This record gives sequence, structure tokens and C-alpha cells, in this order.
Amino acid sequence: MNKWHKNQKLIAKLEKIEGKAHLLQLFRTLINTLKHSNRMKYIVLDTNFIMSAIGFKIDIIREIERIADFRYKLTALKATLSELEKLIKEGEYFERKQALLAMQVIKKSRMDILPMDGYADDILAALDPQTHVIATQDAGLLKRLKQKGFKTIIIRQKTHFELC
Repeated sequence: MNKWHKNQKLIAKLEKIEGKAHLLQLFRTLINTLKHSNRMKYIVLDTNFIMSAIGFKIDIIREIERIADFRYKLTALKATLSELEKLIKEGEYFERKQALLAMQVIKKSRMDILPMDGYADDILAALDPQTHVIATQDAGLLKRLKQKGFKTIIIRQKTHFELC
């Protein structure tokens, strides 16, 4: 018998006890919290987020560790890598420098690369809001993501990240 069935039996016993409705609700909330807390979330970093963080000299890894109170894996899109490579080749000096640093951060942190090509904003919006957290600075994309129920990470006051 697995944990879920044991918990269901316990809930059935609690339902039999009259006058303890608040305890039953508290127990159900606790079970739901435990059931969903084990799920791994994928934090997907958008190109402009990485570039902005580097421009503001924010340590991406350390800041995400600070705000993430859940299990996570850092990821980036293949489209993000393509955008960075394009900036390295065609961008101005400052953009090239930032893009090179962004590529180093991605390689050093051993981020997973989602093998999805195309327009990055559309790919990000098509991901599952239950399992993905999107880190972006794009106002239009943030609005789309919020409408679909995504959690997002943004840069606040050019000094730190905030989970919204």
C-alpha cells in the first residue's frame, strides 16, 4: 500500500469524527503541499534576462538559489543559444562581450538545453506552467506568461531577482 492510499484511509477516518472539520481541511492542505513539493521545476532563462543580469553584474546562480524555495533545474532554449551566437558574431562590442559571458555562464552552470528552435517567446509561452518558471525581462512576454499562469523571475532595482 503506497503513501497516497494510507493518506486516503486517514482522511476517511478523520471525516468520521464530527466537529473536526478544521482539522480535516488542515490535513488535506498539508497532503496537497507535500504531494506537490517534490516536483522538480525547470527555470528557463530567456536571452534578455541573461544579458541584463550580466549587464547589471548580478550573479545569476547565487540569486536563483536565494529565491528558489523549491527543487529546480536551470535550463535555456536552443533558440537562446542561437540568439547569443548571433550577438557574438554581429553585435556591437558591448553586446558581444555580454553574449560571450552569457555563453560561459550557461556552460559553467551545466544548464540543460531544451532542443526547441523557433521564436523564443512563442516556445516559452507554449511550455507547461506547472513545471516551468520563466526568467525574462520582456514586458510583452511577461504579460502573456502571467495570463497563462506561469511563475516568472524578474530583475528588481538592477540588484536582485524576484519570483512573481
